[in-house]
Amino acid sequence: MPMLLVVASAFFCWLAAPTRALDRLLGTGAFRASQIRARPTERVTVIENGEPVDVPLSPRIPKRSLSRRLRDKLPPPSYSSFALAVLALVVVGLSVALPRSLLAPREQFTVLVAPFGDGQASETGRQAAHALAATLNEQSNGLWSAVTINELPRSPAEGVSRLAREGADVLIYGTIAPGAVIDQPSLSPLLLYQPTGGYAPLAWDGYSGRFAMPSAYALSAEPINGSAVLPPLLRALARYSTGDVDSSFDELGTLMASYPALAQPLPRAIRGNILWAAGNYAAAAEEYQRTGVLSIQNEQPSEMALLANNLGAIYQDAGDQVRADQAFTQAEALLGGQALPELQVNRARTLISRHSYADAVALLEPLRRAELNIPTAFTLIDAYLGSQRYEDAQLQLEQSQRQIAPQAERSPAAYAKLVQQRFELAAAERTTRLQLGTAIGASDQLLWELMSGQALSDDELNQPQQDLETIIRRGNELESSWQQVSAAADVDRQPYLSQIANNQVRLANSAERQRRKLLTAVDLNLLRERGAGGGLLDSVVGRFGGEQVRTAAIVENLDAILAAEPNDLEALVLLGFTHNVGGERDQARQTFEQANQLAPTRPEPAYGLAEVALPDDRPQAKAQLNEALRRDANFYLARTRLATLSEQDQEWPAAVEQRRWLATNRGSTADVLGLATALQQSGPAGYAEAEQTLLPLANANNADALVQLSSLYIAAGDVAAAELVLDRARTASPEDPEIAYQRGQALEQLGRTAEAQAEYAHAISLDGNYAQARIALGELYAANTQYEQAAREYDVALRSGTDDPATLQEIGRVLLIAGENRRAVEAYQRAAELAESDPAPYLGLARAHLQMGEANEAVRAAETAIQLAGGTNAQAYVALGDASLLLGDAPGALGHFIMAEQQDPNLAAAKLGRGRAAAAVGEWAVAQSYFQQAIRMDAQLAEARLWNGEALLQQNDIEGARNEYQAALTLRPNYPEAQYGVAKAQAAAGQLAEAHQSLARALELRRDYAAAFVLDGVVSEQQGDRNAARQAYDKAIAADNSSAEAHYRRGLLDIADSNTAGARRELEAAVRLRSNFAEAHYWLGRAYLGEGQPEQADEQFALALVHSNQNYPEAQYYQGVAREQMGDIASAFAAYQAALNQATNSAWAQEAQAALTRLGR
Repeated sequence: MPMLLVVASAFFCWLAAPTRALDRLLGTGAFRASQIRARPTERVTVIENGEPVDVPLSPRIPKRSLSRRLRDKLPPPSYSSFALAVLALVVVGLSVALPRSLLAPREQFTVLVAPFGDGQASETGRQAAHALAATLNEQSNGLWSAVTINELPRSPAEGVSRLAREGADVLIYGTIAPGAVIDQPSLSPLLLYQPTGGYAPLAWDGYSGRFAMPSAYALSAEPINGSAVLPPLLRALARYSTGDVDSSFDELGTLMASYPALAQPLPRAIRGNILWAAGNYAAAAEEYQRTGVLSIQNEQPSEMALLANNLGAIYQDAGDQVRADQAFTQAEALLGGQALPELQVNRARTLISRHSYADAVALLEPLRRAELNIPTAFTLIDAYLGSQRYEDAQLQLEQSQRQIAPQAERSPAAYAKLVQQRFELAAAERTTRLQLGTAIGASDQLLWELMSGQALSDDELNQPQQDLETIIRRGNELESSWQQVSAAADVDRQPYLSQIANNQVRLANSAERQRRKLLTAVDLNLLRERGAGGGLLDSVVGRFGGEQVRTAAIVENLDAILAAEPNDLEALVLLGFTHNVGGERDQARQTFEQANQLAPTRPEPAYGLAEVALPDDRPQAKAQLNEALRRDANFYLARTRLATLSEQDQEWPAAVEQRRWLATNRGSTADVLGLATALQQSGPAGYAEAEQTLLPLANANNADALVQLSSLYIAAGDVAAAELVLDRARTASPEDPEIAYQRGQALEQLGRTAEAQAEYAHAISLDGNYAQARIALGELYAANTQYEQAAREYDVALRSGTDDPATLQEIGRVLLIAGENRRAVEAYQRAAELAESDPAPYLGLARAHLQMGEANEAVRAAETAIQLAGGTNAQAYVALGDASLLLGDAPGALGHFIMAEQQDPNLAAAKLGRGRAAAAVGEWAVAQSYFQQAIRMDAQLAEARLWNGEALLQQNDIEGARNEYQAALTLRPNYPEAQYGVAKAQAAAGQLAEAHQSLARALELRRDYAAAFVLDGVVSEQQGDRNAARQAYDKAIAADNSSAEAHYRRGLLDIADSNTAGARRELEAAVRLRSNFAEAHYWLGRAYLGEGQPEQADEQFALALVHSNQNYPEAQYYQGVAREQMGDIASAFAAYQAALNQATNSAWAQEAQAALTRLGR
């Protein structure tokens, strides 16, 4: 190899030009911050003692080129020697060009030492570099590798480019006193620091994209002893890069104390970063302030701007925005008009916090010219979402997701997985916010939108709900991982690393709280959409689970958030809305008043108080809405609500005022159309302005605007103009049923009924549930004495709505049968408003609330029905009995059913109720006698057959139960609960294949029937197919995540698979969802024991015993095991003795006796 290098050198002059060109090419992209740093000159501005200092570069030592000297001595080369030389150069070149991660361990910290200049043409500087590298390697203890390079960088920019090419972290060069050696105070080094390997700060949430470190540091204003100062400094830098922050922090402190002349910025900034990462913002800011960064005044751009930016980021995280802005302003001054991406990101975060999303986008979008780091990309996505630029947000999300893994790997290997998990969770959260924002049509305040009760469907909410639950679950795993890092650091006595890990836990927990609030808002909308619970039958018969989202679960979630952060206004406001939606208006009012005291200048509490007041006191509600606007004129939810109330009350000037503000300041198509509608409804005086409002959208062929414009022309009596506009609308949107309906209206007014009928039929073909078109078509049929066809259209229209009280009650009845409980409530409420003295709508309302599990609301509606009926209403007393059963008050329920029976002795529903009251206390034989009486009184009562089947099944009459379930299906073929009952009977009889088939039919009728999925899983387990069972439980949880039984069953499968951690999570969910679930408490205790947590296990076994009336020998036995592991021998002995007493002849008795014998008592 030496000979090859000599030969290769002979041809250096031939290869020098392309080599220099390559060097320039690599240099152009290697130094990101060169645009704000010094250009290659004979002097350079660096940081020294907190001041930008001009440092002279040593003159380059003139020397004869190696190629010329060799050319003078070597003969002309042959072609073969040339080829050999080229091969040698390729080998050597690859050894230099390949990343060091391929040649050395990835975490290797690499130091380059360049020749030191001594002011004259001598070898002293080169020898000093070799000596320093040797000294550094002797003292590295494997932390770094120091190598010398032959050329002195002409500028810091060139030096940093060299670092990037070499894959190195530090480059040291500078001057040395003539004739001196490195172990004397002779070196005036310049240190370039640009970590290129795994870099621990990139693992800290909030660092990447916001903090920027200078690259060039003059280490002292006076010469230093390089052998004494540089090894500990490099040790601190290397350990800082790998995450050994405690050693780094202490090393830097000792170094500054030992060498007061050492320049402050580098050690102070690193210590400040460590303190910031540990969450000690005050101490971190103090370290940065001691660099003097805030007092610098410099006319030239200075890298101290980076430290000023970092200080601002620290203040920003500390919540001191005033000082943060001061630091950012100083950074801008020191930048001299040049750009710093990290500063732009921090400024953008401030703008986003103030909802100035468009300004934030303007700051961040120029950064897209280069590859964005993931946190910066997420900040840009937040700005896009806030400014409703959904396509841009989607594009940036897709680009960022492709970069998550590569960018996570820039952290040390020990943290790369945690960083990747954090990035993935943040990306998933933003994907969910994008879905919700797109569905709502506005997301600058997504929680505001969701709190306002946006009309989103189950399909639009289910996936975000599931995704958020998954994100939160994975976020808990991330917290757990960082907690493990903290625990390990505590064991190793690394307090700063432990504090950093704990701060990562706090940040992850803060993110989780935000996600939980978003999940709560989604759950709240689901609650509004489909009701607060399952049907009455499910709540009693649901042996295998099957509960829907309930108000209590949402309240529990919000209470947990408020326990961690009592002053979380958003959580408090969400809690108030939850109570209000759940019918707990007094509790809602108290919660909003509490929020009002916490934040008397915020509009949300006043808005919440308006919602609470609305049912009873509309003037007070409007006053509260106006108060919300007084506090914040941009609180558009209050304006929207005021506009709606004014429209309902036909207060058109007030409605127009609010709609005009919304159209002007928000400007969405919906806002513009809302203004046009209000102007049209205000009367002929508003027609001209309504037309002018609609024309810009109509001229752009917006179908909705064209339809609205046609309606305006019809109202003005210009039907021909309306027809022309509708022709344009059909061209713009040929599949829009509203356009077809409006065309029918226009044609009907023109007397062209046959064409109008065709248009209504076309509208229905485009939307089969279009009630207005159905009713209009039915009216035409009736006018032509086509009564049968009219009846068919009216029957379908019943499911959509009308303002006729009688029709609304029929609609409510049909919707209840169809399972559309929340809409049934709306229909009955509207009927009650239109017929205030009629008890019938309130009775229907009570039944609807019962179907949703809303017992208290059902009680209020039934009592109103009884009051309006003068105290005599047997059906209402039955509803009161049903509500009492839901509340767990079987004796009270029995009293109501007896009262109903006394008022109407022939009421089968009263007999059925008495049977269900007996069933609730386990008296199944008594219950069966009442069910049979109900059947004799009303042979068509399918519910009585169903309950009779349940009674027979509980008494082990499997065949009789199956016959009753089949009878119920005969009376009501599409009865999912009866199909479920058949499956239970078949499973009890061992007819497992048939049970699967029955469950499949039940699920066809009710796709979200969680209890059926659970039973399907149980049957699969009995067949030995655990994979199918797990899939069934997964589906149950997907249909209803509050199914305690599904989580319990899945946990048992995890135990069988030796997945103790998974089992623990599932069983914790089960007991959280059903606190009296004795079996789940027992198995959770077993899981805790398996993980070596006897204290938690003991607590669960105790709960299992409480909820089983102390009759659970297995729990008694394992409570003894747990207490024995805890060292509480006396209590363990008592538990073993109790287990022996409870199960004298069982295997547990033998186990307990063996334990007692072992304890020697």
